[in-house]
Amino acid sequence: MSPSQTVMMVVDSQSEDYDTLCAMCSHREQQFRLLRLANQALPLSRDPAVGLWLINVSLPDMSGFDLADMLKQESSRAPVIMVADEYCEADELRTLSLGLAAYMCKPLELAGLRRCCRRLTAAHAKAQLSVHFSSRVVPAHKPKRGIRWNG
Repeated sequence: MSPSQTVMMVVDSQSEDYDTLCAMCSHREQQFRLLRLANQALPLSRDPAVGLWLINVSLPDMSGFDLADMLKQESSRAPVIMVADEYCEADELRTLSLGLAAYMCKPLELAGLRRCCRRLTAAHAKAQLSVHFSSRVVPAHKPKRGIRWNG
């Protein structure tokens, strides 16, 4: 894996559902890593190469929502997309109420995943910009002209 590659961590007991998606992304700057159990994902929660989590709502060893909560507690910075085998309004509402990035249903399509990733990237950049402004040091004197940018 090159340093610029982003790892999309997929946690789903039905990894074969991602075969087409993985094949379509194999030549891009993204890599899928498939895990079948939530307990396999927890040790990777702080891996800086992970750019996105795709977690099935129903895993064999625990709820996907429980895993998402554990990742958040472990300070994972990567956004979480919950994936369902079939649409369920309660799962979608739970995803939103937990502040997770998105809710998607199988079969996942590359175009839909790309749109979601673009929105997440834009939102992340905006959040980083907000953090930058709120945490910057304000000089005791005002600059004479224009705006002073830190960094």
